Amino acid sequence: ARVATLLNGNNALHDADRAELRAFLDGAKRDLVKYDAKMNALRKERDELQCRIQQARNLLHPIRTLDDDVLFEIFAHCLPEWPALERKLLTRPDTDYSSLNSKYAPWTLSQVCSQWRRVALSAPRLWSTI
Repeated sequence: ARVATLLNGNNALHDADRAELRAFLDGAKRDLVKYDAKMNALRKERDELQCRIQQARNLLHPIRTLDDDVLFEIFAHCLPEWPALERKLLTRPDTDYSSLNSKYAPWTLSQVCSQWRRVALSAPRLWSTI
């Protein structure tokens, strides 16, 4: 209330008012530092919780429930169809496909996780066009 009264006027401040305002500012600055520290701690906690939530979602993802034979069938559909690819390679020499290029299946599939790698490496059909 005293600050509002002082703000409404244009009078010079008394020494006591100056001392009171300086004490208020010092205390307010200390409080802000404490609040910032608490907010940073809460942000860190929130980020850690968000990370744990994402990890739990990843563990519950339906892709993790697929049997190896289902994964193999999906993987087989990721490969280019050889007759169509062969025609494309013959008619368009600039086609950048190479079965040895690691950015194409089956290489990419074998780099997702250990289960996918095991399935991909144990399926000769995936590697028959190298």
